Amino acid sequence: MIQLDIKQSERNFIQRKRKRVIIRNRLANSIHELIAHPWKTIFLLLLLALCWLAWSKRMLLPYAGNEDAFPLLKEAFVYTLAASIVLITVLLLLGMLAMIGTPRQAGVVSRSFTHAGIVDRYGFPPVLVACRYEKQGGIRTLTLYSRGISRETYMQKKHDIEDILNCHYVEEPKYGGKNNGNYIVLTVGPGAVEIGRTEPLYDDEL
Repeated sequence: MIQLDIKQSERNFIQRKRKRVIIRNRLANSIHELIAHPWKTIFLLLLLALCWLAWSKRMLLPYAGNEDAFPLLKEAFVYTLAASIVLITVLLLLGMLAMIGTPRQAGVVSRSFTHAGIVDRYGFPPVLVACRYEKQGGIRTLTLYSRGISRETYMQKKHDIEDILNCHYVEEPKYGGKNNGNYIVLTVGPGAVEIGRTEPLYDDEL
């Protein structure tokens, strides 16, 4: 029982760490998305406009306490309201940037890898953190957060990956960044190549 609790605690720790890393990648990728697709800044501008409106109107919110008897409470109320607006603005801004930085079908890709049995020892699949498209040839460069899954696994599971993602390898998988083993980069083209499989691997959700 104690052994199971330790393993579960370790898995929960890894899961929290994964989430932090993924969020950081989403935020970093959002900068590229905003540069590549300037129209997405409209959402940020609308959010900032709403937050600025709330800030400019904050003094209009009536104070329910007795201002004459407790003047310090009124001052504390004003500062708390201002801090709340700033905090909510920051959280909403980070949340929207994370959404903008999330590649399309990132969830589908993770489920597909799980379907193919490409997971780490805790059962977590790779996570798509960035996807770059080349208009000519339809080449995609997929950057995956893949801590705990070796590059050799992507080579051994090549045919399964090509089937479930409906693509083919243009290059061999490589490490992301400065040979960072936590990231794998797949350069793929559209359509899986015929490999003579007798029982194709399909994902019903795709």
